[in-house]
Amino acid sequence: MKRKFWIAGVAVVVLAGTIVGSVFLARGSSATETVANLGLPPATAMVTRSTLVETKAVPGTLGFARPIPIDAPQAGTITWIAPAGSTVKRGETLFKIDEQPAVALYGSVPSYRTLRDGAEGADVRQLKENLAELGYTGIAVDDVYTAETADAVRAWQADLGISSRSSLYFGTQGTVGEILVSEGDDVEEGQLLARMNTATTTSLQNALVQASLLAPVAGTVTTINAFVGDPVDMNIAVMEIVTNYQIGGRVGLSETGTVDPNQIVFMPGAVRIAAHSAHIGEAVRGGPLLSYTDTVRLVTVELNVIDQALAVEGRNVVVTIPGREAVEGEISKVGTVVKTSNGSSAFIEVTVTIADQKALGALSAAPVDVDFISDEREDVLTVPIAALLALAEGGYGVEIVDGNTTRISAITTGMFAAGRVEVSGGGISEGATVGMPK
Repeated sequence: MKRKFWIAGVAVVVLAGTIVGSVFLARGSSATETVANLGLPPATAMVTRSTLVETKAVPGTLGFARPIPIDAPQAGTITWIAPAGSTVKRGETLFKIDEQPAVALYGSVPSYRTLRDGAEGADVRQLKENLAELGYTGIAVDDVYTAETADAVRAWQADLGISSRSSLYFGTQGTVGEILVSEGDDVEEGQLLARMNTATTTSLQNALVQASLLAPVAGTVTTINAFVGDPVDMNIAVMEIVTNYQIGGRVGLSETGTVDPNQIVFMPGAVRIAAHSAHIGEAVRGGPLLSYTDTVRLVTVELNVIDQALAVEGRNVVVTIPGREAVEGEISKVGTVVKTSNGSSAFIEVTVTIADQKALGALSAAPVDVDFISDEREDVLTVPIAALLALAEGGYGVEIVDGNTTRISAITTGMFAAGRVEVSGGGISEGATVGMPK
């Protein structure tokens, strides 16, 4: 009785107890030989046309991008700060210094000046784009700050839940030397209201001018709460004027129609608070306050320089996370600086982005494996590796099944990957059937 079987994926034919198949030593098979009435193989597979990809697994780390610090824009006491790990979006508060908030808006130009009627520039356009995104219409999104822009800013500030107190506060050192207005006087924007009698400290004039930049409105003086000789060293309310200068409320922005650089921080988009460099109740004088990252998780890989050819920007990779299904990623950045760490081999840093953030679950950090493509063969004929037969004269063949007959056909192998092998020659074609071990 004639039988066939496969050992370790290689076909072997046994005839009367003599091995004649795997290497076909007894039969000395030719490149192509039809074998009839020997029985069909125990299993079969199809010849398919596909792309073979060979990969190399490299360890990486899932997490967020390197944190970007934000400095305190002014001296004062931190009265609120967004919690670490929280997400801050457009129009939300990052922190408060002396209860004055810094609100996140989106843009690439830093906030560096007071934005008011007549201002022009890219930062004005950024502000208008944010107002439009927040739902404040009726303004042209261009580079010019107009009266209509100021109206939209006032509406935005008012909608943040601001209460009207119309009080002007500042914390300069010294005493009031001269008050230049009286109750009932009408005042113009930027008008000097009082002078300090000491020139060695921050002058009341400068404080008021700075404040008027925050509240550039004409109004009527209704109350004067400070007198000549009064010390101004404990945030004393010097005077109240009927203005659109508003402080307090849920967020505490000033309903002024102008935007002070201390009030906003232009961000690249929604951000995740990474860490605090200062804390509530702490006095600051500039310097780091907090740091943030993008909200999108990514993978960083320290790739050995000898493998740097694996990293091609735009190429897909597969990221395997412990306890979760593998997800697809894309190489978004390949470092150009060679680094070393703790005496290890030289490496370059590779960044992989993952579009399907939901597939990562709630993980904020984890060790991962990244499969880089080391070789690729597109549009080639392939068979399972187990279908290969070793031929007596050398090389490999496959057993092609045609109805009730089979024939051994010598083939040329190419790339091996993912349990399949590239094959060509021997009359092999897409859709053909080949023998397989059981």
